[in-house]
Order: sequence, then C-alpha cells, then structure tokens
Amino acid sequence: MTEKRLAMKNKFREALVLFGSNIILFIAFILTVTLPFSVLEYSIEKAYGIPEFTGFIAFIHAIFSGISIGAILFALSRIKKGRKARYLDSIAVGLRRFWALFLAQFFAGINVILGLLALVVPGIYLFVRYAMIPQAVVLEGGGTLSGRYRSRDLTKGIEWQIFGVYVFSFIGYWLLLILILTPFMIVTGIPEESGTLFQEVFAGCVTSLLISIVHIVIFLYYWEARERLHVGERAGPAVYALSSAVRSMTQSPVPTEA
Repeated sequence: MTEKRLAMKNKFREALVLFGSNIILFIAFILTVTLPFSVLEYSIEKAYGIPEFTGFIAFIHAIFSGISIGAILFALSRIKKGRKARYLDSIAVGLRRFWALFLAQFFAGINVILGLLALVVPGIYLFVRYAMIPQAVVLEGGGTLSGRYRSRDLTKGIEWQIFGVYVFSFIGYWLLLILILTPFMIVTGIPEESGTLFQEVFAGCVTSLLISIVHIVIFLYYWEARERLHVGERAGPAVYALSSAVRSMTQSPVPTEA
C-alpha cells in the first residue's frame, strides 16, 4: 500500500472515530435544519401536490444546509484543539457563516460547471481544488473570492488524495444508503408515491449523516494542510516561496480556472 493510500485510509478511520464519538451532536446539527424543511416539504406536497413547490423548498433546504455543515466544521475544530464542542456555539457559527458559504460554493459551482462543459477534466479538477471552501469560509472567515483562493492553496499537492476521497466516498455512500434504507423501507412499508413524514425525515437524516463523514475526512486533510502552510509561512517568505516553486516543478501541468 502506498503512503498516500495509507494516509487516506487513516483519515477515514479517524473520521469514523470522530463521527461515532460525536454522533448525537452531529444528529442534532442535522435535525436542526432537516426536520423543519422536511415537515414543510411534506406538508406542501400532501396539501397541494405541486412538484414545483417541493422543488423550491428542496432548493432552500440545500442553502440552509450550510448551517449544519458550518456547525459540524466548527465542532470538529474545537475537538481537534482539545476543547469541548457545544451545540449552541457551533450552531451559532453555522448561522453566521451559512450565507457566505452558499455564495462561495455557488460561484465555485459555476466555474466547475463551465469546466465540465469545456472538457470535463477541468471541471473535475476545479471541483477538487474547491473542496476546502467550507473550511476556508466557516473556520477562517473567507469570502466569496478569498474562500476559493484559500481552498486552492490548501489543496495544492494533495489533489489526487482529495479526488480519491470523493471517488471512494461516492461508492461507499450509495452502498451504505442502500444497506440502511432498504431494510428500513421494508419494515416501515414501501409507499406507492411519497413516504410518510417519519420516512422522509429518517431518509434525509441518514443522507446528511453519510455526507457528513465526507466533510469530516476533508476537514482532516484541511487541518493537516493548514498546519503545513502555517509552518511554511513561519519559515520565512523566501524559504516558503522556494519550496512552493520546487513543488510546482515536480507536479504535472494542470488546467487553469475558468
């Protein structure tokens, strides 16, 4: 096993430990957003049956999901510093930063889409380089543009590892989703059209929890990259610039941002 594959395996192992030891807190973060939107979406669908309304609610839900993402990231930063992660403190950070996070990811998403439309590969590359926008915005106070620049700095040199995380997570996500939701739907009853409110909330919570594991893994890479950059900056501009130049020469050419 190569060093990078071993590092990724260790990151997933640590992420699962962090996830398991703080699962109640993470569920609380996710339900804070998922529960009200699931109730609203379910109520509108049952009352009016208009797909456009439920689609709009789902879009708003996606925007506000930044609250739970921000809360999880802040809680993780507290845990890594050896401090206690509290629900109210973490949710407060998520509330303060969710709009900035949405804007940063929205404009980054436009670049990714343009890259995919161009030659596909540039879009995938930009998607990987923007992987740490949530950390840059929530934990470092980055903005729409600075968050993207900071993410590119943080992911420099570990692009393939981040890409591997996403590929592995994509496969694992669907396998786990099928393994968890299939028995649940059999026990609770498979609906002909839409599920019950309990089924909708449970499915939404499970989906968000599985995605949160990916956020934890990327956070661990961020924490490591943050320390690496901090050490480089303390070593002095000249040394840092020299090491960056050497690293750039040893890497293969990559497409530029649109």
